[in-house]
Amino acid sequence: MGDDEREIARTFLNGLHERLLVELPAPVAMRKAVDELVADARVNKIKHLNQPEYAFLNHFAVPIIFDYMRSIEPADELRRKALLSEFYRNMPAYHLNSPRRYPRHPFGKLPRDPLRILQRWRGEERSTNGSVRCPLHQACPDIAIGEPFPHRVVFEVKYFTGNDGERQLVNGVYEAFYYLAMPNVPASKTHPAWQYKYGCYLAFDASEEGSLHAAWHNLNSTTREGFWNGGNLFVMIVRPQ
Repeated sequence: MGDDEREIARTFLNGLHERLLVELPAPVAMRKAVDELVADARVNKIKHLNQPEYAFLNHFAVPIIFDYMRSIEPADELRRKALLSEFYRNMPAYHLNSPRRYPRHPFGKLPRDPLRILQRWRGEERSTNGSVRCPLHQACPDIAIGEPFPHRVVFEVKYFTGNDGERQLVNGVYEAFYYLAMPNVPASKTHPAWQYKYGCYLAFDASEEGSLHAAWHNLNSTTREGFWNGGNLFVMIVRPQ
């Protein structure tokens, strides 16, 4: 891809970051709102809001992302086609399909002990209900922006309230890299194309101390720039003031 195209994509992601900073509530208000949404969703069995990360992404972030995409693609139907979500059935106003990838992949997004990985490959690993797990993994990121949008981005989204920001920064960027590193696959009758050019770790830091935000900004600027310049990875830590 050309440098001009990469710079335009980076400008798009920078603009999205700014938009989220302006429109999302500050950490204290976000924690209160998310807690209330999750409590209500669990009582009323609203699947796409029943976890803090789901509530942040689907109630707060997705509407902003969808509207922000209008600056490049004004047609609602095309944006709904491009903005993929694992909860697309629950949010038809924003999505038409899931970002799940076909075919399956030999590795999951979280690092594991090599012998545990081999056990799964052999078909010897069982789930919590006792069933045998599939030896290969079905990759399905939180959200992604795919065809026909010009900037194809796969997202790893987190809602952070803890105090281990350094660990979460590494894990989150690694997960975004995991998705981005997968080989391209054309669209099928049941799955959209997997052809992402950029990975984005989008995390809302709702922690009291802001440890995730600090972990990222404590890296020197040359290192932070290297995530994009050498890896096509955009780190978007959102912490409105």
